[in-house]
Amino acid sequence: MEESNISLEAMDQQFDGGAPPTGYYPPTAAPSLHRAPLREVRPLSVDQVLDQTEEDMTPASARNKPVRSVEVQQKIANLKVWSINTYKCSKQVLNEKLGRTTKTVDPDMEKKIETLLDTQSKYNRILTLAKSLNTHMYNLLQTQRSLAELFSELSFKQPGLQTSFTTSANTQKSLIKNGDKLLSAIRFFIDSLDTLVNKTIQDTVLTVKQYQSARVQFDAYRNENEQQALQSPTMGCTPNGAGVSSPATGTIPNSASDNNLEQHKSRFELLHRDVDIKLKLLDENKLKVMTRQLSLLEAAMASFMSGNAEELDSVIKEFKVKVTEPVPPSFLELR
Repeated sequence: MEESNISLEAMDQQFDGGAPPTGYYPPTAAPSLHRAPLREVRPLSVDQVLDQTEEDMTPASARNKPVRSVEVQQKIANLKVWSINTYKCSKQVLNEKLGRTTKTVDPDMEKKIETLLDTQSKYNRILTLAKSLNTHMYNLLQTQRSLAELFSELSFKQPGLQTSFTTSANTQKSLIKNGDKLLSAIRFFIDSLDTLVNKTIQDTVLTVKQYQSARVQFDAYRNENEQQALQSPTMGCTPNGAGVSSPATGTIPNSASDNNLEQHKSRFELLHRDVDIKLKLLDENKLKVMTRQLSLLEAAMASFMSGNAEELDSVIKEFKVKVTEPVPPSFLELR
């Protein structure tokens, strides 16, 4: 009886605490159902929104602001310098063609540059003809291969002409074998000449172009300084007798103009030395490469035309030419 009374009292206490009479016993600490009142939301003004947007900016973007402005200013300054140099150089070139100004001329250097450009043109022509020879030789070998296959086939189908067809097929195969060696020698000659023309000579030509551009810039600033020196006596004077440049003429102060002239003069002299050195190295390299490659082409052609297979083999071994299966020439070979 006492146990039943205790259980009834416990059930009454649970029902008084708000637990549903479903046999489910909730935990002793029930969750609170009390909610805080909603906070009143007021719209922000335009100024407050802008201030909050500026505060929400990340530090990285905030730091990039002055950096970007400096980059823009630097680009504008570079564009301004480039525009001034382009105008002066264009004016100098036009005046040179019209005979209105003088230019710096080195007769020995100009003769060497002219020889270099003529050599480049002639070597490009040799390279084009060598590629054409490679294409024709490849087509000839393909024709001989077709003939050899056809002769071999007919030697089995026509017993009366078996000996003649077999001999002709063997002759074509021998010519094909020697032709592959000659074609490899021609390809070796083309690769070496292509390196000489499109890399070594072209590098020297690019340096020559830089030298000519530096010469034009130097002459442009030199002639400008000379004109300013001629116009300086006509410039206005202050009461103390000091010369003053007129804002309308836009003349550059002598110190800045002299600095620009010295910079372009130093660059011109440096490129002059570079061109002289590269021309000497090019002559040495050209002599070495062309002597070897011309000897290879001459010996290979002579051995092939005379039918001397042993001599052709010795030429291929001497120049260390790798004989491979002929590859169809690209359509760019004749360009």
